[in-house]
Amino acid sequence: MKKNKLIKFVLLILAITLVTSCSKMYQVFETSSADTKLERDSYLFENADIKISYNFWADAGQVSFVLTNKLDSSIYIDWDKSHLITKG
Repeated sequence: MKKNKLIKFVLLILAITLVTSCSKMYQVFETSSADTKLERDSYLFENADIKISYNFWADAGQVSFVLTNKLDSSIYIDWDKSHLITKG
């Protein structure tokens, strides 16, 4: 009798694991910035040197950005000093 209950319990746990492991989770958030403008579902920052387009709504929640150098010379980005700041 105890073996039967154990088998049912293991099957129940296995079934729950299989069902929940296939589900997708999405997180929706609101974005804003004082020095950017919204253009075609992307935020755009632009000055005389560079144009940066941020897309927070790509497929599967991927965040992407495009940097456009507006100068005739090379620009260098220190990725160690580049951050996405949330909540202030």
